[in-house]
Amino acid sequence: MKAEDLELYDWVLVNGRPIRATSLTIGAVYNAQPIPITPEILDRYGWILKSGLWVLKSKKARLGWNERTKEMIVGYGTFPAKIEYVHQLQHLLRLLDMKDMTV
Repeated sequence: MKAEDLELYDWVLVNGRPIRATSLTIGAVYNAQPIPITPEILDRYGWILKSGLWVLKSKKARLGWNERTKEMIVGYGTFPAKIEYVHQLQHLLRLLDMKDMTV
């Protein structure tokens, strides 16, 4: 994983443990691995599984994530990138000014 792929407060795995990247840890990402998005993480964050699609509704946006294809649906259109890891989902949530995630 490259440091330029991260933003402050992204969740990554270092030596098998989830940590939040801070200004003190972001330089140590040579050991970091991305955290795959799992149903458990989505469920904990408030996503609901509907007809094979993980859905998160808020006042700011409606999101859907297809676990099989890793495609994100924002509103009623497909997001043009696959989102496989927690830090990628965090970037999208921040872009939409939505609540950040915990792991």
